[in-house]
Amino acid sequence: MARNMAGQGRPTNGDEGVRCDIRPSSEQASYLDDLVRIGLYGKTRTEVARYLLVQGLERLVQGGILKLREQAASPDEKS
Repeated sequence: MARNMAGQGRPTNGDEGVRCDIRPSSEQASYLDDLVRIGLYGKTRTEVARYLLVQGLERLVQGGILKLREQAASPDEKS
C-alpha cells in the first residue's frame, strides 16, 4: 500500500470524497476485523473497507469492466 508523506496510513489524495454508508454482514465485519489486526490495510474497519473498495475498482478498470474517469478540475484551476 502506498504511504502518505508522513509514511503513515492511507495515501492522501486531496479529495475529501463523498459519504457512502455500507452495512456489512457479521461475517464480512469479522473479515474486516481480521485485516485490521494484520494492520497492512488500515487501522479501522472503515480504512480497510476503503482500501478494498479502491483495489476492487482499480481491478475493474484494469479489466476493462469500467472506464477510467478523468478528474474534474478544481474550482481554482478553471479559467
